[in-house]
Amino acid sequence: MMNERGYGVDWQDSHKYITYTDLAREQAGEKACKIRDNKLEKYYNMDFGKESMEHEFERNARTAEAEQSKRAASRVKPTEPDRAGKQSAQRSVGDVERELRGIDEAVKSRTSKGRAEQAERRRAEQEAHQRAEAERRAAEEQQRIASRRYIGRDWEFER
Repeated sequence: MMNERGYGVDWQDSHKYITYTDLAREQAGEKACKIRDNKLEKYYNMDFGKESMEHEFERNARTAEAEQSKRAASRVKPTEPDRAGKQSAQRSVGDVERELRGIDEAVKSRTSKGRAEQAERRRAEQEAHQRAEAERRAAEEQQRIASRRYIGRDWEFER
């Protein structure tokens, strides 16, 4: 299911971690296209470990099984095939996919190109802020000058 969405998953019982691969970035020749589940946990404070994933798969299977037994008990023929387990798995895959997109952004921020883009963005923001500040100061100065002229006219008029 993850392959359909453009991500490779390397899950082996003999390995400690699950490795996720962005297949499009890998085909483009980028080296920063893989991430381990422990890094996902570190960045997003969510549990992506093997045990928690297996627990979630079991929970989804139990939920699907409970739905099937409910339908069988009520003796109502379902109008659609049971898809509860598949839908839950798709939601889980969607969650992982969102996290991987976030990781992609985090990886970009750690690459030299990403840092350069961020520095350029920061520089442009600072320049815009400085221009706005200069415009604000100029407007304040114009108000001050105008109010002095107005006060000066009134003062002379009252004499």
